[in-house]
Amino acid sequence: MLNKILILVIIISATLSSGCRKDFSDKQCQQLKDEMIADNKQEVIKLLTEKVGQLPSTTYTEENLNKLATSISNECGITTQLLCFSCIQTLPEQSEIRFSFIQAGTSTAKTIDISYTSNNQIKIVSMHD
Repeated sequence: MLNKILILVIIISATLSSGCRKDFSDKQCQQLKDEMIADNKQEVIKLLTEKVGQLPSTTYTEENLNKLATSISNECGITTQLLCFSCIQTLPEQSEIRFSFIQAGTSTAKTIDISYTSNNQIKIVSMHD
């Protein structure tokens, strides 16, 4: 009886911990790549906004943008580089992260513009070549 309870506890624990996983799924990673290739800015913004929501902190800082870039790189196999932090002199200023990957023999590179909301939260703004 004790063994059955122990097995049940292990199964429930494994189920709960996998249900709380915050990583991008393979499907989301593939969708992000597909939408970048299709130059579908709105879908890319939507997907990256979801990813931002999974960060431990969504405050607009250089450290958190680096965490976003590293997370996507690790989970999706996309090479990422924070090109600059608050370097684009707009109101409010913007940062850029470069995404690049090879899919089906084709190289794709996109730059994501990132800014912040009135309460200093990360906001995905746009995408360009």
